[in-house]
Amino acid sequence: MPLVKVEIVESADRARPHDVARSLADAIAKSLGSEPQSVWVRMVRIAAADYPETGDTSEGSETAVHLLYESPGRGRVAFGGRLVT
Repeated sequence: MPLVKVEIVESADRARPHDVARSLADAIAKSLGSEPQSVWVRMVRIAAADYPETGDTSEGSETAVHLLYESPGRGRVAFGGRLVT
């Protein structure tokens, strides 16, 4: 069960489609050749003002997306207090 954390850095007032997380999970599963219901995606929105770079004087209006992939959780991750086996 691959775990993918998606960090989206964008302006706080930017609208996002409601189903983007599911669409992303489906696309990742397809690219990994994973079975249905076997990829977990967690999305975190970070306000651009809270994610500056050193020496950057822009207002941070662009959107940045970071994907953090973790190997399958079998034997090292628990959901609801139950170890994934």
